[in-house]
Amino acid sequence: MGGPARYLAHTLDCDVTAVELQNDVHRVAVDLTRRCGLEHKVHHVCADFLSDELELGQYDTVVSWFVFLHTADRAALLSRCMDCLRPGGFLYVNDFHEIDTLTSEEKHSLEVDVFCNWLPSIELFHQQCAQAGFASVETVDKTAAAIEFARDRESAWDETRERQMKVHGQAVTDGLEHFFGAVHRLFQGGHFGVVDVLAQKT
Repeated sequence: MGGPARYLAHTLDCDVTAVELQNDVHRVAVDLTRRCGLEHKVHHVCADFLSDELELGQYDTVVSWFVFLHTADRAALLSRCMDCLRPGGFLYVNDFHEIDTLTSEEKHSLEVDVFCNWLPSIELFHQQCAQAGFASVETVDKTAAAIEFARDRESAWDETRERQMKVHGQAVTDGLEHFFGAVHRLFQGGHFGVVDVLAQKT
């Protein structure tokens, strides 16, 4: 809901274009940005990143947190990122990756709970960035930290369930409880992880 965009705009004093596909999430993001007094720094766009006519070649950096996993066509996605960047610009992606062959149950959970139909290995992710024309591609496995975060997030939600019910209601509380638990279980299988990818457009 625009949290990373607001954080970057506030902490780095930079201008951010935040692209969101879902209109309801977009509207909430716009409202939260207004409440934070950051509407002069964060420009929200409700669009499909792959099809919207953004200002091509005008961005210093493209960043993504757990968004790539929703798109199986990595070639088109990386090409779009490349087109948006100025020469010398950077791409930063924090996303899921496959460590080992996923079980049928894990694949089902990824598809149903996370809306992810396919994951690359770190090696393949690196290769795809290079094939898209990015140089100096660096990858860092962040799985250990992600496992700890997923475990702590699920525990914290359980401990505050009564308050969450009062604030968010039954449906939202149950839905997030299921999602946090599903992600935690996926990590426990050892076939699934998180990677940081940093690449540069030459």
